[in-house]
Amino acid sequence: MDIERIQTDKEVVLAGQMTDEEHMVMKSLPFSSVHSLTLFWSVKESLSKVLKTGFTSPPIDIFSIRTVEVAHPVITSYFNYFPQFCTTSFIFSSYVCSITHPKGGVHWSKDSIYQLLCQGIPILDGINT
Repeated sequence: MDIERIQTDKEVVLAGQMTDEEHMVMKSLPFSSVHSLTLFWSVKESLSKVLKTGFTSPPIDIFSIRTVEVAHPVITSYFNYFPQFCTTSFIFSSYVCSITHPKGGVHWSKDSIYQLLCQGIPILDGINT
């Protein structure tokens, strides 16, 4: 799992970490540029934690995102090189939360997770993410 604060001052840095294909996918999303970039970064960070490598396994393109499905409030991302996983993400307030899990093997209430995240915003605002 990964939680990232959406910050416009990180937009240029995040944009430089995305592939050309990812930039094309982002254009099809109903989010602002900074929201999409933070979403993709959070998705990649979450996958890197599942793999227990962090971003120490170069190149970062190994975490590239192939497709994204949006069914508000749930955003599901699929990977080019890790087809056994997908990531469920939520954008709420000024945060993105991403949870990577085995594709097709998780049975949980995504709406309940979203509601819990929304209720936890005062807690998150006290954390420097």
